[in-house]
Amino acid sequence: MKKLKIFAVVCALLSGGMLHAMEFNYGLKAGLSMSWVPGMILEDASRTVLPCPGPYGGAFIEFELADSFLLYTELSYAGLGHIDKFTFYDYFNQYFLRLSYLQIPVFAGFRLLDDRFTLYLGPELGILLAGNSLSRADGKDRMKFNERANLNPVVLDFALMGQYMFTDHLGIDVKMDFGLTRTFRGEHFVLDYGSFKRDVQNRTHNVGVSLGVCYKFN
Repeated sequence: MKKLKIFAVVCALLSGGMLHAMEFNYGLKAGLSMSWVPGMILEDASRTVLPCPGPYGGAFIEFELADSFLLYTELSYAGLGHIDKFTFYDYFNQYFLRLSYLQIPVFAGFRLLDDRFTLYLGPELGILLAGNSLSRADGKDRMKFNERANLNPVVLDFALMGQYMFTDHLGIDVKMDFGLTRTFRGEHFVLDYGSFKRDVQNRTHNVGVSLGVCYKFN
């Protein structure tokens, strides 16, 4: 609840500028996200951690508060997660964590390069929609779990995004998310791969990179 209050205060402080904004743009975006959960990596030479791909997209609006200074927010869906591959007792195992979030960033934006490129940065709230895990051994599904009860329902990230507009309407953006709060609940959590269980100190947080195509209706 504390992180929700902090985010609400930031929104309230920035929303005053919206009322005085003379111009605004709005639009849609869609793309691909690649993410992982660093705190889930165990020290094991046989272990390979891969980014988890997922869809990314939603709607956004930006207010021009001053010359080359913007206030930006969006409502977007992001599929995040984690892929872990390892060998255990001559079995090739895989662990997949699939997470779905509703993301609501509040960014300050700065226009550069003749207003074609804009740099955005600020806090981002992530509301958990779903969380599931799947373990496989030698290519066969072993166990499926609904992890929602073990996950924090709300996370807070710091995000940095760059956007380049090819025309007044069409552009691309790249966003990097760095988790400030834990993905999993509590001081410890259990990794369950089907073949064994391991209690791990909870240092989990979401890290991701999203690449999207955006269209502005300005």
